[in-house]
Amino acid sequence: MNIDHLKTFVTVAKTKSFSRAAELLNLSQPAVSHHIRALEVHFSQALFERQPRQIVLTAFGRKLIPHAEALLDMYYNMEAYALKNDESPLHISTSNTIGEYFLFDLMKSFIEKEGIRFDQIHPYVSTTEDALHQVEKGLAHIALVEGRIPEGPFTYAVFAQDEMIPVIRRDLHTKKDVVKGPWVMREVGCTMRAHTEHYIEQLGLALDQLDIISFNNNRLVKQGVVKGLGVGLLPLRSVQEEIDKDVLIRLPLVPPSYYRPLYMVRLKGPFPSRIARLFWETLLNTEGDYH
Repeated sequence: MNIDHLKTFVTVAKTKSFSRAAELLNLSQPAVSHHIRALEVHFSQALFERQPRQIVLTAFGRKLIPHAEALLDMYYNMEAYALKNDESPLHISTSNTIGEYFLFDLMKSFIEKEGIRFDQIHPYVSTTEDALHQVEKGLAHIALVEGRIPEGPFTYAVFAQDEMIPVIRRDLHTKKDVVKGPWVMREVGCTMRAHTEHYIEQLGLALDQLDIISFNNNRLVKQGVVKGLGVGLLPLRSVQEEIDKDVLIRLPLVPPSYYRPLYMVRLKGPFPSRIARLFWETLLNTEGDYH
């Protein structure tokens, strides 16, 4: 029996579902079943009964659940105390997009929830490639990036879904066949370019029939759209201010949005510190909050 088994037991009891518990705990369903089975072997008692639409606690399970919850409370309190008295820094490297539009909210939420000091977190903002390089060389504990994660010494998980929307300068949105471009996007070979091309294909448009203006920088793509060069598929967070000021308008296309995953990445193996592990676990449990 270990603390993860107890977490799984309590989560299954609350959700009355192995699949929902697996989703919340970021585990596979077989792993959840294994945790429950390990506890049942340990206590030589069944913990759940399967019913047609859900699973319910057995009589023994109902008696055990308050003790499991009490043990978890003690564990979390102990972790909080240890973290509060831990002077270890947390080094985070991020891509430019995440650094500009996600990082401060993530840091603020983590600091307020765990009660750590602001000066324990050391962010480094650069390109996705550089952020991953920082982790690979041991200069950062965790990288927050978008795009494909290369093969190598990394383990990674999705921490958010970034909503991207088609926008154009407001005074151009009534132009005939506006959806046919020009489209303003990143250069060929860039992950952002691939996302934009995929979205355009979802619109039923042929890429080779469109006028395309390419830039090698996200800021230039946004400025190109703001200056009226054409349509762009841009992260909602990056253009919300311009939409609020009526500079840009969201085009009513179908589909209306495109979601790209944002990843947190670290080296395989044990966490280098308690604060790094807690930050990772916090992001795993808050993916839905950062759509």
